[in-house]
Amino acid sequence: VSVNMWNVLRPLASPKAPSLPRSALSPSPTPRLEPTRVRSEVTPSLCSPFPTSTWRNFHSPPHAPTAAAAAAAAEPTQSTKTEAELNELQRLANEHVDMILTQSVSLDMSAKLLILTQGNSTLKQLLTKAYQRTELTATPYIKTFSFDDDDLDEIREEIGFLRKDDLLVTVQDEEVTFKLGNYRLRATLFAKGVKNVDHKFLSDIKPESEANYINSLSFNPKTEGPMAKELQSRLTASSKIEVRSGKGDVLKYNGPMESALLNIGDFSGMKNIGGTWPVGEVISESQDLTHVSGSLSLFSFADKNKQLCFPSEPFSVQIEKGVIVSCCDNTPIEFKELLDVIREDEGEAWIREFGLGVNSALTPTKIVENITSYERMTGMHVSLGKKHNVFKGRSKSRHHADLFVDLREIEVDGTKVFDTDRFCVEL
Repeated sequence: VSVNMWNVLRPLASPKAPSLPRSALSPSPTPRLEPTRVRSEVTPSLCSPFPTSTWRNFHSPPHAPTAAAAAAAAEPTQSTKTEAELNELQRLANEHVDMILTQSVSLDMSAKLLILTQGNSTLKQLLTKAYQRTELTATPYIKTFSFDDDDLDEIREEIGFLRKDDLLVTVQDEEVTFKLGNYRLRATLFAKGVKNVDHKFLSDIKPESEANYINSLSFNPKTEGPMAKELQSRLTASSKIEVRSGKGDVLKYNGPMESALLNIGDFSGMKNIGGTWPVGEVISESQDLTHVSGSLSLFSFADKNKQLCFPSEPFSVQIEKGVIVSCCDNTPIEFKELLDVIREDEGEAWIREFGLGVNSALTPTKIVENITSYERMTGMHVSLGKKHNVFKGRSKSRHHADLFVDLREIEVDGTKVFDTDRFCVEL
């Protein structure tokens, strides 16, 4: 969950689990997915603000690339798609980016648009072109810099020129904004009233999933947001929730839930505008974690190396008073290893976040390999471990692993809100 995306950010008083010491994870290779780097959960302190100066002409001549950058640019891309397929993806990316700029961040014609890029993936190239072409439909004040090609001091300077209602877009195969020396870049931008759109860890996404990622950017807060807001209202007011999954598994939430939060790209009436795309999620959790009991069937999960695993078949876990106490016989070894790591650090493996994904472009069969993006998948996910960046106040921990539910039905206070493969709330 991207903390800065949520429309409410505050600690919530709740019954606390006992505090336990933290220890480092010990990454090991996983046979299920190609290894990617483990991303740190640590957030260093805010560095000095960026300099302020006069914005320079966005249409100044481009910088001459370094020899290394020129050589890299000359290498063929890794895409195996045909020209027609790439053209169609570009068309969709253009369409969805225009929607983000008009429906979510409301970019004004007089605003400046600064685009920072990194990497050379197909998605990075498609999205960069999509934002650059907004010169034709939105602001004429547009400039692009690359973390791979351009001087970091010059990038810092350009960010310093941004003012209220300007927009910074980052399109990154990895997340390298830390190179700027400011580990809370978004907070710095928000303090100045600058808007922000992030696309990151694009290299996680495999070629066969690129179209799914592009399609997930189509979430429109004006047309699809009302259903999410209705789910938010029902979760916040609920006293009993039943989740049916797999082949007869039932998980019950008995008691009130935390005030549900939205991540749908709707910033109406909000001071801070921006976050990480794709969007489309509603989250809550039980006010008392011990009031969650039953069994839950899972079809995917983030392993101890924070990589998505998709077992050959779903498996079930038994939960008593908010803690996983047993697993079925076909539980993957990667999940057992995850449990071992969490139990070693925290004593018990707690279930926390109750997340509903409402982005119809992502499903159990239409996947993206990036975990944060896949949380928007139509259906439900929960988190394993005591750590949570939004619902705080339980205990200090470093563990937060997302588990994706093989969902069949959800009932909130006796009313069905999810059936088979879609939400079914009445607005």
